Amino acid sequence: MEAVIDPTRDQAEDSEGSRSSSGAATPRDKKRSWSSYLGVLGVGIAAGCGIGYVGHHLQVNAAPQDACKQWEGAICRGVGEETYACKQAKTASALLLSGPACAQAQPGLQTKVQQIKAGRGPCTELSDRLCQELGRDGQGCELVKSKEPTLSVKDCEDMAKNYDQVLGQLMSRQTRGTLPKANSTPVVP
Repeated sequence: MEAVIDPTRDQAEDSEGSRSSSGAATPRDKKRSWSSYLGVLGVGIAAGCGIGYVGHHLQVNAAPQDACKQWEGAICRGVGEETYACKQAKTASALLLSGPACAQAQPGLQTKVQQIKAGRGPCTELSDRLCQELGRDGQGCELVKSKEPTLSVKDCEDMAKNYDQVLGQLMSRQTRGTLPKANSTPVVP
């Protein structure tokens, strides 16, 4: 006996729900239910991502136009107007950051100011060490203390590596009375 393929049988089974005579789901039904589930899941994920994107876009674009100026001002008030960190904040707010980025950075400002101050350890150590050698009441120490906040941490580290040379220059100039005034450019070898 040859098996006869009846193309209408598949269509009939599809329209009847592909149930066997016992009423149980066939493998084709299971395949169809998984594919339906995956399709619904895919649509749900896509919708969720779309809604999330739109919500984030609306939230970010709701940032005030002056958010970067506010961020910059808070950094500069926290670390000092003439400091290296303040100058970096001014550059970043003017050239690198967008209003939404500045608005998102606002909540963490106090922590950032504390991190900046804590990160200035090499500069504080250098100025304390130099003042100890130059005399705390001397013109050299006054110059070092006034310039220390304006130096980057890298500048302080470089000066610490060349400490003997820096100290020698400052001592020599202090002795001759040729140190620049405290409001002039920093002494860097």
